[in-house]
Amino acid sequence: LKLPQTLRQEIQCGKYRTATKSFISASSILAKHSHGFESLRQIESECTQILQEMQQLLVRKLFHWNGQLDDDFNLGYNGGNYDDEDKYGDHDNLPEPPKSMTEIFECVGTLHILMQEETM
Repeated sequence: LKLPQTLRQEIQCGKYRTATKSFISASSILAKHSHGFESLRQIESECTQILQEMQQLLVRKLFHWNGQLDDDFNLGYNGGNYDDEDKYGDHDNLPEPPKSMTEIFECVGTLHILMQEETM
């Protein structure tokens, strides 16, 4: 029942892979048992939202660190119908530069885990 709080703490500390692994290990249990329990359904929903926000944060960091997230950047397709600002936040609040290579690898490694999970 503390999973949302645990995920937030791990993300706050930059432990993105740990948060992702915690979510993955609990998600099968939540999915299996949440049908009869509203509280578990709420936890599952909250945790999914937390992970989606984390994923957006990591993509935003990597694009910014790569020099691809600036005032002229648009991830949109179909003539730019969707605004990258909606998905990746405003350009006035850009991520800090990485403190080390470890931080970059943490972001990339986490996104890799999430991509693998989606394909299963």
